[in-house]
Amino acid sequence: MTLDQIRNEKREYFLNEFNGAALVGKIVKRERVNVNDFQMFRYTIRIKEYWLGIKFPTVVVYGEPEEQVFRSLRVGSSCGFRLAIGKTYFFTPYIYENKLQIGLCDFAGGGSDPSSYPATEFRKIMGEANRF
Repeated sequence: MTLDQIRNEKREYFLNEFNGAALVGKIVKRERVNVNDFQMFRYTIRIKEYWLGIKFPTVVVYGEPEEQVFRSLRVGSSCGFRLAIGKTYFFTPYIYENKLQIGLCDFAGGGSDPSSYPATEFRKIMGEANRF
């Protein structure tokens, strides 16, 4: 399979099957909250760029704390990424129980530098992002 074929396949997946969002945003708030009897980090993110699943300039994304991930090894965890307030990241969270959640298989690796390979590759797959 060629690189173009792989990118086209991924593009089709994100456009037709993926249920979530794709964005670059800055963490403006991080809170530890209970969600269905599990501790989670609730990240409030100010959107800088987006491709999918975003309607407003601010969004909330959930991720599990690191100690909970290693204790439970639950499917769908965020690998315990603790994202820093004031930093800008690239995300592809999925929708789980009506909430955006960072997943173990997150294309962005649980929130990655927007100039790093995952974001660069995502731009090649999906084209340039939208802005508010």
